[in-house]
Amino acid sequence: MISSFRHAIAGVTYAVRHERNFRIQLCAAAYVVLFGALAGLETWAWAVCLICIGLVLSAELLNTAVERLCDRVCPEYDRLIRASKDIAAGGVLAVAVLSAVVGGVVFLRAEIWERLWLLVSGYPWLGVVAVVLLVPCALFVKGRNQLRGGEAEVEIQKRR
Repeated sequence: MISSFRHAIAGVTYAVRHERNFRIQLCAAAYVVLFGALAGLETWAWAVCLICIGLVLSAELLNTAVERLCDRVCPEYDRLIRASKDIAAGGVLAVAVLSAVVGGVVFLRAEIWERLWLLVSGYPWLGVVAVVLLVPCALFVKGRNQLRGGEAEVEIQKRR
């Protein structure tokens, strides 16, 4: 059972290290959590936001798995493999768009903006912090270790 958790954590770690889209989604999730905390979201809104975050990240992990498997099974171009990868990416897009709509419903309510405005007007440095945090987010998304193809396969196999 513990080895199952290790393998799952290795998969998430792989995605964090090698998948730019996954890192973008993690940064977006961090901003949702930051603004949710600043806005003082109600319990139901937290639940909805966290479910959406989990769905988007899970969909991206599954998309990555499909892409890696397809690349391994058929390294040359194949229209059905291309369709499979496109369909998996479409699943991520569908969940991300729906999550953005849900985020709009949660965050575009007048009382949320009033709370955020009062907070930022009382503590202007919070706005600066939110903007400054974009720098480490951008560096995280860019990533240092951009292994691709066989090197990435070798690295994940070493852990198992």
